[in-house]
Formats: sequence, structure tokens, C-alpha cells
Amino acid sequence: MQMTLNSVAFDELFEFKTEFKTHTETIGDFVDRIVRTANAENRTGIECQPDGCVWVPTKKVVFIESTDEAGRVLWDRIEGVSRHPVLNADGSSDMMRVTTTSNRSVTATMGESLLRLDAETNKLVRVRSDQLRMTDWLPVLKSKVLAADLKSVREFSDKIVLEKVRTIERIPYDHPYAYDLTVARTRNMTLANGLCVFDTFHFAGTQKPGVVLGVPR
Repeated sequence: MQMTLNSVAFDELFEFKTEFKTHTETIGDFVDRIVRTANAENRTGIECQPDGCVWVPTKKVVFIESTDEAGRVLWDRIEGVSRHPVLNADGSSDMMRVTTTSNRSVTATMGESLLRLDAETNKLVRVRSDQLRMTDWLPVLKSKVLAADLKSVREFSDKIVLEKVRTIERIPYDHPYAYDLTVARTRNMTLANGLCVFDTFHFAGTQKPGVVLGVPR
């Protein structure tokens, strides 16, 4: 059984585009709907594992704003969605809630679910949420930053700024699943509050032991 996969909580909001319309939805509702539809259609290309992990390719063309390691921002295609039970090495289902100095927050698993600035390379790198430090800087879409908060951020690129971590909390999580999106090129995704996180969990196209076709019914 895999432990501490990299994903976020059910109620994390994100924005996505279908054709020329922008939508805002919780990642849990978005993923659960696609899984239900795929199940009803007996869609091909679905992969699941005995421990409850499931990955489903998207059928419709859907885009999400994302960033690469250098802070270049683009609307990238969502290739698939996934959900999985939360199981930490200590047997708990706790998650980490990280809040920045401007009160942006994300609740994520204790895997490499987040992005931070690596001071040595000046690039955005993935990091375990339970290994973040109060001195770390997290990437945020500049378009989501209020004018009043600009004094507390650092410039990183023309479309990305950095906000410092203010609090890190371990909290209980009682929902059956954590959720993730597979983003085509950057492998990163952006939440509705502007925080950029690692796109994380993806086993489509691999030959992992126990991976079978079809959504668990």
C-alpha cells in the first residue's frame, strides 16, 4: 500500500477553463463528478489500485493556470484526476494546513504536495508539507495578490510572487479521500487563492503492481 501520496483536501477551491468560460469549484466535487461519470460510461484508460487510489483521464478539454520552476505561468491542460485515501506512516489520516503571511492557506497531505523557493537554485521546487519551515517562501499568482499585500511579498517573475509561511499546523482529516489533478506540461497546479502547488499524484501509463483497469464500484 502506498503511503503519504501528494494531494490536497476535498474542499480546496480551484479555477479552471472549459472553452471560453472560467469556473470555480472544490477539487473534491470536480474529481468525484469525473469519477462517477467515467464509471457510468465504463470509460477506458482508468487505473486503480487495491488500496483505493484511482486515476481517471479527462474526457473534456479543461485548462488550469499553472507555473513552471522558473515562474512562467500558462493555462495548461488537465490530463486526468485522482483521489486516494490518506494514510500516513504512523497510521493516521492527518493533513497539514499551511498559511502564508497574507492568510492564504492550503490543506495538503504530508507528501511533496507543495512548492517553495529553493534559494540556491532560485527555482520553485516541490517540498513535503510536513517539512516546510517558517522561513520558506511559497509561490502565488501575482494576479491574486491585493495591493495592500504587495509590501509583504517578494517578486519572483512577472506573474509570480513569493509569500512567506506564517503558520504550519497538523490537523485531523476525516474525509475518505484526498484529491489531485494531473497537469500536462508543468505538473503543477494553482488554487483559487493563488497558491501554486505540486500537481503530485499520477500513475497512468505505468506498470505498478496492483494497478488494474476500471473504477472501483
